[in-house]
Amino acid sequence: MNEMKNKTMWAFIDYENIPSLEEIDLSAYTKVIIFLGAQQSSLNFGKSKYRAPVQLEVITLHNSHANNLDFHLSYYLGKYDALCSPEITFHVISKDKGFTHLLHHINANGRKCNQITETKPNTAPVTTKRSLIRNQLKNKQLKNKPRKLESLKNFIASQMKLQGNDIAVQSEVNYLINQKVLEIESNKVNYL
Repeated sequence: MNEMKNKTMWAFIDYENIPSLEEIDLSAYTKVIIFLGAQQSSLNFGKSKYRAPVQLEVITLHNSHANNLDFHLSYYLGKYDALCSPEITFHVISKDKGFTHLLHHINANGRKCNQITETKPNTAPVTTKRSLIRNQLKNKQLKNKPRKLESLKNFIASQMKLQGNDIAVQSEVNYLINQKVLEIESNKVNYL
């Protein structure tokens, strides 16, 4: 992040599509607001060590619907934009492209607000695997698709070699929900 060190920065993290906080220097921010999806039960800090204390606020969602987390993140961007000094720079850390116009609007109204989309230098393999899984689920006959959330998670873990990494698997489920491939209702998978 190429911000001046004396500037105050806040991070708004879309944790549904950032599977680990390990690649983000949270100590670079004065405040970190993490949005945790309804199907996520914990945060993964990896082996990160921070050079300064980190002020975290975790917003936990209780319902799983397409774009639900994005709407909550947008609400808090507006709320904090109205409440805090215009000198504070906002960073939205998300791979979701839906924030572009909102961030342009916030910038046009006087606050510096950027989106950080890459937290790892090489995301191509994950992107390729995601595309393959998305296409498989879109093209398979309905009777062959996982119908329960647990079956879907097992399918994703197997295809992406993520066995034992529940957070990464959940991140992939959230990605499929955000891409409008499927929705989860009472642990049942409904394909869109």
